[in-house]
Amino acid sequence: TDLSPRINAAYQVAPRTLWRASYNRLFSVPPQAQGAILGASIRPQTSNMVETSVERQLPDNQVVKLAGYRKWNRNQLDTALLVDGSQIGAFTTINIERSMVAGVELSYDKQPRGGVGLGGYLTWSNITAKPNQPFPDAF
Repeated sequence: TDLSPRINAAYQVAPRTLWRASYNRLFSVPPQAQGAILGASIRPQTSNMVETSVERQLPDNQVVKLAGYRKWNRNQLDTALLVDGSQIGAFTTINIERSMVAGVELSYDKQPRGGVGLGGYLTWSNITAKPNQPFPDAF
């Protein structure tokens, strides 16, 4: 049994500007795949994740958003083909003891007025993943 609390907040900082923040404690059950060492048990993945974003509504149904997150994993699940490059369909799962993933995203959304016409969505993101990073036990 693992407790997975989630805390979310939103605050309107200006008439058309919204700030959001969240903390999530995540738990992932391992897939039913054998470990890299025959008979090895695969531990569940646990993660602490923090996210924040600022969203600004512009005239003419336009929205610009800047978001960022950081996620610390313990016993990260990594599932791949048993024989790399083959197509035999046998998979194996291993645990990566500790890892950290961080990302930032900038997006622009244009919706058509009244839902009729052309709209569009553009996004730019940058993500960094690093193994062997400390897990924040304070959460």
